[in-house]
Amino acid sequence: MDTLKTPSLAGEIICFLFGPQYRNVLTRITFAIPRLFHLFSPTWLTIRNEIIANIKVRVYYPKKRHSNAMILYLHGGGWATLKPVDYDDLMYYFIKRLGILIISVDYRRSPEYLYPIPINDCEAVYRELVTIDYKRYGIDPTQIIVMGDSAGGNMAAVLAQRQLRANFQKPKSQILIYPVIHPLDFQSPSYQQYHKFFPGCSMLNPRMMAQWEGKQADKLRSIIGHDLLPISFINETDEKFVVESEDEYVGYNL
Repeated sequence: MDTLKTPSLAGEIICFLFGPQYRNVLTRITFAIPRLFHLFSPTWLTIRNEIIANIKVRVYYPKKRHSNAMILYLHGGGWATLKPVDYDDLMYYFIKRLGILIISVDYRRSPEYLYPIPINDCEAVYRELVTIDYKRYGIDPTQIIVMGDSAGGNMAAVLAQRQLRANFQKPKSQILIYPVIHPLDFQSPSYQQYHKFFPGCSMLNPRMMAQWEGKQADKLRSIIGHDLLPISFINETDEKFVVESEDEYVGYNL
């Protein structure tokens, strides 16, 4: 509990005095500290920072590939924090078990780059892979799996919805990890419950939540009620997680 309250209090003070952009700086620095201790990658893969569709990406090349499928990973962090490098350990886990190429999108983040820039970056990378760069990476463009967690899970779902509406090549599948499925619904049971359970958590205080509201809201911000929902759905969200109710709604709508 204290670990949740302390950063939130410091962040609230900085946000009040200097604005939300400086709070983001503090958050990013905090999350970057563990990178100092991650200097080496496993010998069984190669990692390169590259460019696709003028967007930065982090590419994980397994030295022994078992398939020409690939994962396009969209990282979380509330659209404002974290980078692909913060997910290296998770990518190692997937590659060791699957033996496939993974490309993680280093999309531009808020508040420097506001909606819809992050999702547009992700879609640009996906379309470039489908139409051109599949040859460069030796992948089957019909076997691209779109995967993301939290905010990245939201964008993975929205990316798939956009391809459906544009009659463009759809991803082979979506893998959504505790995704933000129904943003701006702060009356859901899990939000109400864990606002009390985690007092002081920055993701749950009313002023922080009010900042989610903007002048421009996209109808695809929520995937509930749309087509192209996954054929199967496994809800493994932590029972003490704020998006628990959102993820359950997806199962109800299958």
